[in-house]
Amino acid sequence: MDIVASNGSRGICQFKHHLRYDAAMKKRKRLFGVDILRHCLAFFVVIEHMHSSSRYSYATNSKIAQLALLVQGAVLAFFLISGYFFQVKKEANPLKTLSRHIQRYSKRLLIPFAIFSFINAIALLGMKKIEFHEVVKDILIGHGVGPQLYFLTFLFLIVTIGATIQIASGFSLHREIAILLPLAVILVALVLHFPTQSVTGNDNILLPLYMLSFMTGHMFALAQQVTIGHSIWRPGCIALTCTALGLYDFRFYFLAGSVIAFAVSLHLSAYLPSRRGPGSGGVYLLHTPIVNFGVSAALVDVGVAQWSNAMVSVIFTYIACLAFSKWFIHVAPSLRWMLLE
Repeated sequence: MDIVASNGSRGICQFKHHLRYDAAMKKRKRLFGVDILRHCLAFFVVIEHMHSSSRYSYATNSKIAQLALLVQGAVLAFFLISGYFFQVKKEANPLKTLSRHIQRYSKRLLIPFAIFSFINAIALLGMKKIEFHEVVKDILIGHGVGPQLYFLTFLFLIVTIGATIQIASGFSLHREIAILLPLAVILVALVLHFPTQSVTGNDNILLPLYMLSFMTGHMFALAQQVTIGHSIWRPGCIALTCTALGLYDFRFYFLAGSVIAFAVSLHLSAYLPSRRGPGSGGVYLLHTPIVNFGVSAALVDVGVAQWSNAMVSVIFTYIACLAFSKWFIHVAPSLRWMLLE
């Protein structure tokens, strides 16, 4: 009798966890403050990709590089935001759940990867800035044709791992956190063991750092729903921990900055209108290598050169990509996923 009661209580408890998990998934909506942060990050990525040995002098490229060093954590923050909004739709059985998940994210990430790699390849081959064998190699290794497209394939890999963890946990918040906490320790160890000179880029060695950032965002969302692990996953605690780890690896300083920026954007969302701020995904995908080159070349033709050219090009590139993204979303809303919206 006691065993039956115990099993029944455990079943009720697990059922409640499933209900709370579903509620947690439904509460994660698009937040205007976070959308503003996305646009800031997209603007920073445009800055990172403005260097050019053909258009700018060594001195100008040095200034661009110095500015890019300050904002190189933008992609890291994109992974963190993706982790916060990450969710897996439950199906009839685990295998079907994983299959549907892979289908969904293949559409949202791998198809844009293929489309923009093709467009960029055609343009760069036409300008003779790349060789055909380089195009094939970059696509096959998942980096894509363009310095920003690696984000799509890296994110696909990370969300697939994330989905596998959720399915293995039985969609239980407590079980998932129990898996993620030791995984976070492992990822920190990997990041410290494999140093890199930059926080961003398509270096496969950066994958543990990207996954750690993604997982941090996801844990923020989970910790809002449960008490276990909540205190250690508060933004302030994470930021302080990352700052301490930054003494051993500077990349953790950027992770700390990403955590703080995201926490502020979440807080501001409570005071901002309940609306969407689309377009940042389009800016990220479209800005290089075609648009920023075209804008910069046009400015050279009218006498704007060097540092002034670079900074004005950043602004005009952002505006042009944002305008096209909003127009595309307006005329083809069913295809907005092609621009990560």
